[in-house]
Amino acid sequence: LSGFNPYYILIIISVSVIWSFLFSHLQGRAVAEYGFGFDIPYFVPAVIYISGAKDPKLWFTQTAGFTVYSGGVGLLQQLKVATLCETKPTSYIKAWFFTWFVGAIASIIFLQIFWSIAPIPSSMYPASLINFPVQAAEQYLILSAVTGVEGSNTISLNANNILYGFILGLSLSFILAMLKISPSLIGLGILAGIRTWISTSIAFAFSIIIARIIRRKMGRKWWEDNRFVITAGIYAGLGLAIGLSVIILFLQKAIFPKY
Repeated sequence: LSGFNPYYILIIISVSVIWSFLFSHLQGRAVAEYGFGFDIPYFVPAVIYISGAKDPKLWFTQTAGFTVYSGGVGLLQQLKVATLCETKPTSYIKAWFFTWFVGAIASIIFLQIFWSIAPIPSSMYPASLINFPVQAAEQYLILSAVTGVEGSNTISLNANNILYGFILGLSLSFILAMLKISPSLIGLGILAGIRTWISTSIAFAFSIIIARIIRRKMGRKWWEDNRFVITAGIYAGLGLAIGLSVIILFLQKAIFPKY
């Protein structure tokens, strides 16, 4: 970093090591009690903003370790599943490292194949034409607001709104605790609902309605015993259909590049 400040090291360590350790415990508690985890959005930008660091290069050190890690929660969950399936934890860890190594090599090969077909982004990969500019613009807007570099007037962090949300969440948790209702579950539901795209919410609503209809027709016990098998079948069918469609598309582009 140009004009490197040793204070930045404390920021990176506090986020990547200390907070990751604490947040992993919070994630583990959420998964253990409610079955799903949660995320604190834009935590790293908030830390940079509060620290007063203005060097935009600090932002890009996220790819070099300036990140909140909570992967240990998922690993512990999988180790528990392995234990229930009478599989040694060491065997699972060995398999994890093996698949990670194979996956890394396969990813490089697949990426090379994709690039040999057409550049990314390009019309061959239409989603990249939409998502890449949007992601770049979103990152730039937040970076400019945090560091004050070029375009700081475009977007600003309103501390009052954050404070209002904090007070609202704290008050709601206190009221629910007094009523002996789980404040964590309600809070996670509110956060998930606020941040979920409307299209995803509609899909969830349809899925819930269909699930309730099937459970009423087939009975609660039958549904509880078979719903995960049905879900696995749907995933397998969708995955196969998507895979075949991609293969057909690639063959079409390779044989008839003008179409």
